[in-house]
Amino acid sequence: LISLVLSEQAILARWPSMAKAANNSILIAIGLKMLQPAGLILLMLLLPPLFLGLGFWEGQLSWSSNTLAQLSRYYSFQITNVLLVTTVAGSLVKCLQRIIEHPKDTLTLLAQSLPQVCAFFSCYIFIKALGGLPLELCRGVAAGQHIVKRCIYPAYTARDRAAVILGLRDINNPGFFSYGKFAAQDLLVVALLMTYAVMAPIILLPGLLFFILAQLVYRHQLLFVYLPIFESGGLLWPRIYRRTLFSLFILQFTMTGLFFLKAVYKQGYACLALSVATYIFKVRTRHLFANSASVAHHLPIELATAVDDAMRHTNREDPIANDALLWQGLQQYLQPPLHH
Repeated sequence: LISLVLSEQAILARWPSMAKAANNSILIAIGLKMLQPAGLILLMLLLPPLFLGLGFWEGQLSWSSNTLAQLSRYYSFQITNVLLVTTVAGSLVKCLQRIIEHPKDTLTLLAQSLPQVCAFFSCYIFIKALGGLPLELCRGVAAGQHIVKRCIYPAYTARDRAAVILGLRDINNPGFFSYGKFAAQDLLVVALLMTYAVMAPIILLPGLLFFILAQLVYRHQLLFVYLPIFESGGLLWPRIYRRTLFSLFILQFTMTGLFFLKAVYKQGYACLALSVATYIFKVRTRHLFANSASVAHHLPIELATAVDDAMRHTNREDPIANDALLWQGLQQYLQPPLHH
């Protein structure tokens, strides 16, 4: 819908006079190119609270489990609707229909479509870096929520001011840092950069700018603005890692299709071989960290790492020493009331 309404081609087709204005003014031309990315970013800002509320509606009561579900859903939505739908077709139905009808042409479809929208994604990352991050730093969205809440809910007492109404907070009640939202948004940027790093390296410049600013903004917000209300014990990292590997798969499949289009089949099959090697590595790491027999599956990553470091200085062949260290780690992790 955003592509249908706010794309440059749609606006020029609806108002032909805008073409002449864009030719006479570089600012209008830049504004036309920025409308679609800006609309897409606005949609992305509205979805995270909906996904978080959906988790509570499903019965997930802890903040950590809801954040994990929010990250997975938000990332999947962005990859499907931002990367695939925006590049391959005008809607999700058309995109899936083309892939289902011609599954053998999926790689070719990606190779034909992705290089054509590099400028759009460069503008998208620039807007996130120069618009979204400063807005987060000055808490512009929080100020807007504060105004809306004041219009629909009284603020006579401290309890009224501290209340959260339909996800709306007072500006002096920042709440927690939304890891599910920010991690999913940044993972989309990672996917875009990895996909275009070979085809159009110019996109690395806005990507570098984005992550430099993001590191400064997020560090400031975590230290001085948001309140730490829950701790997942390192559960977010495995999900971020798997989605980073998924971005690598997108790059490899796109390059394979691009090589096939250029009729250089040796390089295409080499990329397929790299995909197989990447998948084997993914299975290996999943077995090490997500298997039920792995210590990292039961302990926080920080504690599991400490146990591993301690085991390096002991006899690995002595199961009693290993079990003693693991038992000590488990006892340190449990809260005091759970020891009895």
